[in-house]
Amino acid sequence: MKNSIILLLALFLTCMASEAKVVKGKVTSARRNSPESSSLMDRTLPRPAGTEPSVSKSATARRVKADLANVPKDKVIITCSHHNPFKTPNTSPHGSHNAYSLNYKEYLSLFSQYKAVYAWNGHNHENFYYNYKGKDTPHGAPNIQCISVARCTGALRLNREIAAMGEPQGYMVMEARGDSLSWYYKGVGTGKETQMRAYSPAKTGDATVKVNIWNWSEGWSTPEWYENGAKVADMTFTPGIDPAYLEIFNTVTNKTTRNYCTPLDKAILFTVNPTPGVTSGEIRVTDMFGNVYKETVSW
Repeated sequence: MKNSIILLLALFLTCMASEAKVVKGKVTSARRNSPESSSLMDRTLPRPAGTEPSVSKSATARRVKADLANVPKDKVIITCSHHNPFKTPNTSPHGSHNAYSLNYKEYLSLFSQYKAVYAWNGHNHENFYYNYKGKDTPHGAPNIQCISVARCTGALRLNREIAAMGEPQGYMVMEARGDSLSWYYKGVGTGKETQMRAYSPAKTGDATVKVNIWNWSEGWSTPEWYENGAKVADMTFTPGIDPAYLEIFNTVTNKTTRNYCTPLDKAILFTVNPTPGVTSGEIRVTDMFGNVYKETVSW
């Protein structure tokens, strides 16, 4: 087990263009100032339409290919980059898969050969997950999963406790057991059990209860609404602006800052109409790894 984890950590750092020393499963040093330290898997400039990538001219692609030549095909691969080499949160049928990027075909050819690939990235400033397995798309490969992570210090230029989609300042925690991986979002000052924020009718102003589950994605269950310990309803997916972040944004007066930190209307919100006369309830949801999270709300 230790050997497999060392391999993952070493490749993880290599794909960030770092040269690391791994001892007993722990990274002891890393050098990031090499000429190629701008993230190996980072997105390259789009190529002109109708042209093929010139892989021979890409030092990035050559280095990745050389590294992977030493990795057996039955291994799990983790990459870390600023921009995901495969799927991103936008909905463009081709562009969101980075099919027009310089090294897309080379990366796809290389990584599709391995047991599983977890492609991690930042750039988009939001939590996002996409699994190519079972998808009806000409892009990607069924062994590739893409995970985007929100900006750890909150909304751009604002840097307050909540980001533009309502997620708290924080980071992803990835756990590796052999070649099995799982992860969860860790908010600053909170534990693993905190994965959502509920809003009572007093907060929503429309007699509904809403909840923001900031790391919810495919593979999670539909959130359930409980009253007095009994399930009453499944909650409805209603993406929109997070109420708590909107309150923060409304206090911002600097025009430039407001332009950068405008609330996004795609926060991962779910809504339910509580039973008339009820003044409290509980929300339950299960993530893709079987962890159950609960949140109570009262008014």
